[in-house]
Amino acid sequence: MTTTTTSLDATALTRDGGRAAPPPRSYWAESWDRLRHNRFGVAAGAVILTFGVIGLCAPLISMYVTHYDPNRQVLLDQFDGVSGRHLLGTDELGRDTLTRLIYGARVSYLIGFLTVGLSLTIGSTVGILAGFYGGLVDGCSAAPSTCSWPSRPSICSC
Repeated sequence: MTTTTTSLDATALTRDGGRAAPPPRSYWAESWDRLRHNRFGVAAGAVILTFGVIGLCAPLISMYVTHYDPNRQVLLDQFDGVSGRHLLGTDELGRDTLTRLIYGARVSYLIGFLTVGLSLTIGSTVGILAGFYGGLVDGCSAAPSTCSWPSRPSICSC
C-alpha cells in the first residue's frame, strides 16, 4: 500500500524546511508566553502583587508586626525618627508611619479598581451604543476623545 501526499501537504512541509507547522495556540497561551519572557513585566507584576497582598493583610501586619493602630495618636511620640519601635518613624500626631502606609495601600488599590471598573463600564456602554446605532451617535460619541488630542483641534465637530 502506497501513500501519496497532496500538493497542499507538500507545500506545507517544504515551506518550513520539511518540518510540520506547530498546532495553533490560543490567544491566552501566546499572551502568557510573551509575559513570561518579559523580565520587566514579570518583575512589575510581582511588585504589584506583593503590594496587593500586603494591603490585604494590613490588619494582620498591624496587629503582629508593627503593633500600632493606624489612627491612634500618641502625642509624646511626635516626629520620632526611625527606630526599633517605629520602623519608618512617626508623623506630627505620633502615628506610626509604616502602619499608615500599609493601610494606605488598601485605599489606593480600591481607587484603582473602581476607576478601571467605571471606565470599563462607561466605555463599553458608549462603544456598544455607537457600534449599534452608528452615524450621528458614533460621531458624537467619538468627538470627546477626538477633541482631547491637543494636536487635532480642527476635527472637533459633532
